[in-house]
Amino acid sequence: MNKRGFTLIEIVTVIFIMSVLLVLGFINYRDFEKRMSLSSSANQIISALHLTNERTISSSGDANHGIHFTSSTYTLFASSTYDGADPDNEVFSLPTDIEIYEINVGGGDDVVFERLTGSTANSGTIVLRIASNPSVSSTVEI
Repeated sequence: MNKRGFTLIEIVTVIFIMSVLLVLGFINYRDFEKRMSLSSSANQIISALHLTNERTISSSGDANHGIHFTSSTYTLFASSTYDGADPDNEVFSLPTDIEIYEINVGGGDDVVFERLTGSTANSGTIVLRIASNPSVSSTVEI
């Protein structure tokens, strides 16, 4: 007998294998996407630190400038101390899957740069991590 086509078992096997590969690809893509979000968030914080430092050195607004950190946001401010009610604060939110895990900046949650020199007494580290996978983190050094 001359058989043409595929048996039902062959078709089901191919569909099963393709489904497994598709699921594995999706899982790897989501992991890659979260890692890229972590890297992007760390780079944005580094850029904000550089911007704040440059504003301080140039004496923008005749004030010191700083950044205040919380677990889900960072805020740029123009003062020697952070005032959450100041309408001139620039608040930036982290993506929902990224959190600031540790704030080790010798003096609380703020990094304040000194006018003209741009130096800070609040050096240390900020550690970001993926909320759903705490073992994956990125450290920003100040």
